[in-house]
Amino acid sequence: MKKKLLYIVNVDWFFISHRLPIAKAAINRGFEVSLASSFNGKNDDLEKLSIDKYPINIDRKTLNPFKFFLNLVEVINILKKVQPDVVHLVTIKPVILGCFAALFNSKKPKVIASISGLGYVFTAEDFFSGIRKKIILFLYKIAFLYPNLIVIFQNQDDMNSICKATGLNKNKTILINGSGVDLDLFKASISKNQVPKVIFPARLLISKGIREFLFAAEKLHKLGRFILVGQVDKNHKDCISKSFLDKCIKKGYVEYWGFSNSMEKVLNKASIVVLPSYREGLPKVLSEAAACGKPIVTTDVPGCRDTVIHGITGIIVPKKNPYALAEGIKKIINDKNLQNNMSKQARYLAEKKFDIKKIITIHLNLYINGIF
Repeated sequence: MKKKLLYIVNVDWFFISHRLPIAKAAINRGFEVSLASSFNGKNDDLEKLSIDKYPINIDRKTLNPFKFFLNLVEVINILKKVQPDVVHLVTIKPVILGCFAALFNSKKPKVIASISGLGYVFTAEDFFSGIRKKIILFLYKIAFLYPNLIVIFQNQDDMNSICKATGLNKNKTILINGSGVDLDLFKASISKNQVPKVIFPARLLISKGIREFLFAAEKLHKLGRFILVGQVDKNHKDCISKSFLDKCIKKGYVEYWGFSNSMEKVLNKASIVVLPSYREGLPKVLSEAAACGKPIVTTDVPGCRDTVIHGITGIIVPKKNPYALAEGIKKIINDKNLQNNMSKQARYLAEKKFDIKKIITIHLNLYINGIF
């Protein structure tokens, strides 16, 4: 009989962008794969692979105990129906719900929990975010009591923080450099732009550093084109308003290209890629930018600093410092030799650290053998 692998993820698009190559490899190794998630329309990628779908609406924005209980019942029922051998949980709520649900399941599956960044609640500094953070850490502490568990972290800072706060034994953890990059799709190209293109490729969230990028764009727009590529996530309390974005575009110092499903094409148009985020797991788009041989300017925070060798493949600047960000971008724009050298070194780093083939091999070993 085929072994059964169940993924539980908040939304289908995140699974497709971050986990689909791993799921394909698992199918090729004989796993029967299912996905529990919210589904936002037709998913050709999932249909082609015959991945069984189990709709579940996990609300990322609330810790309402009633909704949490309803989601828990849904996940318990899905586990009873699928009876998986392996459950792979991705992001905060699926990790908590999946570990809790597995405790109630007669068949105790192997559970892989991916902590892909600590999220907005860990970067926000208001009073209520502090309370939510304490609640989540308490729930993590209970969830991590599940016996047959391996927890994946994407950077050492997150691993140390969570282990210290929850008592998670480091013997049950593994560090993996993000979700990997297809090096055949994301190919290196040295920029030949006559006018430098400086691209911010992320959701337009305050915690992604959008305000700092817009400051740098206003200050430096005479030196190049400053471009935003990403969603206006209206459901996220951290998102900039559409009206404010429209004002910035109208002033002429920034362009907005919208959301793209072809990031390899977008990144190859860039001269410099900029992500001044406040905290990440390991940002996939920066590993993709490195694979495309793009100099990166990012912040000295967990996750972001793990994608760059300062002064070699890009420049690392302090968090929430728009002046330092502008100086970092300006330094690369004004030095073409530096830009070309960083481009070559960035691709080398991606080949060494972010190759999807290596990431897939590690995951398959976890699924099949439970070893690193």
